[in-house]
Amino acid sequence: LLIGKLAKKGALLSRALRLPRVVTWVKDQAWVDKMLFREYQDDRPLAATETLQQIRQSVRDDIQALDRQFGLNLIQRWGYDD
Repeated sequence: LLIGKLAKKGALLSRALRLPRVVTWVKDQAWVDKMLFREYQDDRPLAATETLQQIRQSVRDDIQALDRQFGLNLIQRWGYDD
């Protein structure tokens, strides 16, 4: 937790000093990724069913528009044709 807070403060400082490339460089380092993040085990967060339904409903019109515009058959592929 402490390392994460320090990383965040360092990123904010770098951006404030107009050094965004430093942030990019740090983020691109594999050792930083391993130190700050870990793979999920059995503790992967799950969204509530009603939350997922709300999200699906809120993007449905956009999916339909993309489907019409590009003819990608997204409605059927992604299960919006129920």
